[in-house]
Amino acid sequence: MERYHVKLIREPINPFDIVEELRKIIEGSNGSFIVYIGVVKELLDDKKVKALMFVGDEAEVLEKMKEIIEEERREGVNAIHVYHRIGLLTPRDTIMYIIVGADTRDLAFTTARNILERIKRELPLLKRNLFEG
Repeated sequence: MERYHVKLIREPINPFDIVEELRKIIEGSNGSFIVYIGVVKELLDDKKVKALMFVGDEAEVLEKMKEIIEEERREGVNAIHVYHRIGLLTPRDTIMYIIVGADTRDLAFTTARNILERIKRELPLLKRNLFEG
């Protein structure tokens, strides 16, 4: 099983696939695993969200994701998997999964948060909220 992996996805992410992948990553490992799941909000600034659109050059986005993962790899981090949706999403759709395996929970939590914040800040994706009304 690949320990470090990124993927862009147009279709909805099946959580059972993620659970199965997590099970494979965990086999034979010790320590902690953190799973972050980001979803499209139903309300933003008291406005009802109709959809959320992510647009970008897929090759460029994947390259940046790989760069972030590589830079967040360190001693004690055993696995990092990141899945990010692109295209048109609706409220409650899953945007992203981040899975981090590490020797300690502190390291797993810190690494997952660093990856999340860097993805939000650095990915060359245009994010556009579409509101009802």
